[in-house]
Amino acid sequence: MSEDPKRGQGPDDRLEACFAAARAARPAPGAALTAAILRDAAAAQHDRAAAAAAAGQSRGAAWRGLWRALGGWPAAAALAGALVLGVILGVAVPDPVDRLAAVWPGAAVDAIETGGAFPGYADLMTEG
Repeated sequence: MSEDPKRGQGPDDRLEACFAAARAARPAPGAALTAAILRDAAAAQHDRAAAAAAAGQSRGAAWRGLWRALGGWPAAAALAGALVLGVILGVAVPDPVDRLAAVWPGAAVDAIETGGAFPGYADLMTEG
């Protein structure tokens, strides 16, 4: 940069000299400061470990509580069966549902055109 006539050095050169002096003199932290930092770090690790353990236990307890509320394996099997029946009825609407919609006022069953991508009710109920 430009030269300073008073010093014989530019402002960047003086700043670089200050940085070089700061890099050369690396003061070590005191023993009390190091001990305080390590003590705080140990306390923070302990707090995080306790919080993680509590979160893991509460998450597992919540799933176990939900499982018990549903009724265990028999209820899960019934829910899976209801899911399969719902998918079948949703994909292939049988004729009795269409007839029920015609009799029941306000009920409408709209068939979605799938272009033959899904089998119909008759296709699912044929033997062979």
